[in-house]
Amino acid sequence: MNKVAIITGITGQDGAYLARLLLDKKYRVIGCAPTISEKDCWRLDHFGITKKIKLVTGSLLDQNYLRLLLKKYQPQELYNFAGQSSVARSWEQPIETMETNALVVAQLLEALRLYAPKTKFFQASSAEIYGQTDGIITEKNTTFHPVNPYGISKLAAHQMVATYRTRYGLFAVNGILFNHESPLRMPDFVTKIMSHSVAEIARGIRKTFSLGSLTARRDFGYAADFVDGMWRLMQVPRPYDAVFCTGETHSIGDFAREAFAIVGIKDWRNHIILDPNLARKREIKTMRGDHRLLTKLTGWKPVVGFCELVKIMIDFEMKQ
Repeated sequence: MNKVAIITGITGQDGAYLARLLLDKKYRVIGCAPTISEKDCWRLDHFGITKKIKLVTGSLLDQNYLRLLLKKYQPQELYNFAGQSSVARSWEQPIETMETNALVVAQLLEALRLYAPKTKFFQASSAEIYGQTDGIITEKNTTFHPVNPYGISKLAAHQMVATYRTRYGLFAVNGILFNHESPLRMPDFVTKIMSHSVAEIARGIRKTFSLGSLTARRDFGYAADFVDGMWRLMQVPRPYDAVFCTGETHSIGDFAREAFAIVGIKDWRNHIILDPNLARKREIKTMRGDHRLLTKLTGWKPVVGFCELVKIMIDFEMKQ
């Protein structure tokens, strides 16, 4: 019998990539979202998998809905990508961010405890829970210092997963995700802004675009690589929290320079306007992770490097 997996936030970047992966592995995939329209499904349509997924709608804050969902589909695995994923937007909508990123996780864990205690649970945690650190982030880092509402909400969910795992014996894991990009990113993410704008400049549609900073450094990975690691982590005999990253850092300026180089533009700085109004509040200067535990547990390693990632995103935008 084929395994059943529920993916919340199925219409987002990670949900689409993971759905494709699980379908290739012959899973039956149940996708959850608050509402599902044709416009919402463009990522699933991009992979040609929309009709291969059972799409269901409902509120993850409704315990009765969760009970019926778990009883009906009896999943072996549940991957949670639901929530608000933008740091910038979390400052504008802190209450909604806490509700969708933290309270939803508490509801999911409680539903699993009551109705499906054998179901394995993956929570999309975030390196933002650590805030600004002096060194490389590993699972052994126990000092949490989030500096924005998004990080705070993710930390609350992260701790809830660990608590339910310890208290009730659930197979519940946190994937501590560093930046993972792809052509399917939302339009307000900086890598998407850069790749889309560079493509428009190369096509002669515009001449410049604005950014808040070029100096912030991030550990940029590829979303398709990361979802493979998520599935692998769910197959290990015991539940572990693990860092998902590449182990390398690159600045926003590095991404922009590489993107312009791909389309043959050398004077890239002349096309970028630095606007301090776009800079994040309490910006984290550098984030870098260590994925050795995930590699030890599962054999996972990132496949797509930084330059190839930028090219993937630029090629996609140039074809649009």
